[in-house]
Parts: sequence; structure tokens; C-alpha cells
Amino acid sequence: MSDLDIDDFTFRDTNSDGKKDLIVYHLDGTVGMALARTDGTMLDIGDLLSVRDAEKGMVRSGDFIGDGYADIVYVDSQGALHQVTHDINGPTENPMKYDTAPVL
Repeated sequence: MSDLDIDDFTFRDTNSDGKKDLIVYHLDGTVGMALARTDGTMLDIGDLLSVRDAEKGMVRSGDFIGDGYADIVYVDSQGALHQVTHDINGPTENPMKYDTAPVL
């Protein structure tokens, strides 16, 4: 992961192995991850994607499609909701965009 200032972080099982991995949201809009190993250490896999148009504090993760992998949603500066799905191959290249903002 980059050494940039952190906006937020969370622990989620991103790869469906039953262990909580670390997801870090940086102020520059990049999202990094470290995978939990069986020995209790973390494997830094670096920055996964960039959500540069996300509003500060408006990036969240969870298994939103029910496949066992943590996905990412964020609201951009225009109020549109974006969903980046994640599976065994990693995050999608082009996030889905919904033009209506959610009620927060």
C-alpha cells in the first residue's frame, strides 16, 4: 500500500477465506489492501484501484452481491453511487454507476 495519508480503513474478508483482511482508503482516492495470513501476519498487496472522484468519507466496503467477496461502493462529487464488485480475480476494471445518490 502507498504511504499516503489514510482517510479510513476497515477489516473485511475480501477473498472468502474466513480471515479479516485490511482495506485502506487513502485521501488521494486509492484503495489498498493487505491479506490476512494463517500465521497472523498481513501480506501487503498494494493499491487495488483508484476512486479519485469519491467524496471524502463516502467509500465503504461489504459483500453487496452475496458472493463471499468484499465489494466497494462510493459516492462521487456529483452525488452518483458507484459499485466496484470483487471476486476471485480482483476488483472490476469499470465500476457500475448509478445516477441517483442513496439516502444516507
